[in-house]
Amino acid sequence: MIGVFAAGRPALEILGRLRSDRVMRRPAPSRTDFSLVNPLGCRPPKRGGEFAFGDPSTWGIEQAVTVTDTRLYGKATARAWDRLHPRLTRRAAWPDHDGPLPLIEGTVIRLAVEKLPSGGVNKPVWLWWSGTGASAADADRTWQSFLRRFDLEYTFRLLKQTPGWTKPRLRSSDAADRRTRLVIAQCHEVKGSETVSSTISRTCTRIAPWAAWRDGACRTRRRLRLGSLPSGSAGSTLA
Repeated sequence: MIGVFAAGRPALEILGRLRSDRVMRRPAPSRTDFSLVNPLGCRPPKRGGEFAFGDPSTWGIEQAVTVTDTRLYGKATARAWDRLHPRLTRRAAWPDHDGPLPLIEGTVIRLAVEKLPSGGVNKPVWLWWSGTGASAADADRTWQSFLRRFDLEYTFRLLKQTPGWTKPRLRSSDAADRRTRLVIAQCHEVKGSETVSSTISRTCTRIAPWAAWRDGACRTRRRLRLGSLPSGSAGSTLA
């Protein structure tokens, strides 16, 4: 979600990632356009044609196209299509809704990059934005906001899961505070083991640097993830 302040009043916009096999719908044609295509007359449709993510022949003309040079990903190309909506069903989140289901229109953005820092396959990313009438600046703002959220999410995931912060099922705030102090002490011990390992790698010529780092810091990180440190360590005194 993105918070936008327009005319002094805060507004909330929704931005999310979609699967690459999704199929969206275009808006229904106007009565004039529909009568020109169907001169004999029939019931006008509620939706327009399909927009299949995996079929480029259904994409049509973009609303906006931007190309941005990035340091890690090379050229990032964002293509936006306006007023696309999913076909809602009552089996998911609308079982108690009275009347016909609404048409929630938004903007679909396809983000493609030249390369990945890890060297993996650079598959395109599909995003859905709740706003309509997207400009080139809106397209850049949305995908850059998504990447920023992605970085923050995985940072908190690293802080919670790797040190074992969320491993115990605590029921009181005091126990959570003690666990937090324990995790901080463990992180300090990991940092100290890295310093000792780097010192050993510089002074001892028989041990390769990568082996010294592995024997020191990696073992402590493994104990930290498992939530178990030696009884004489600094972290164990706070348990």
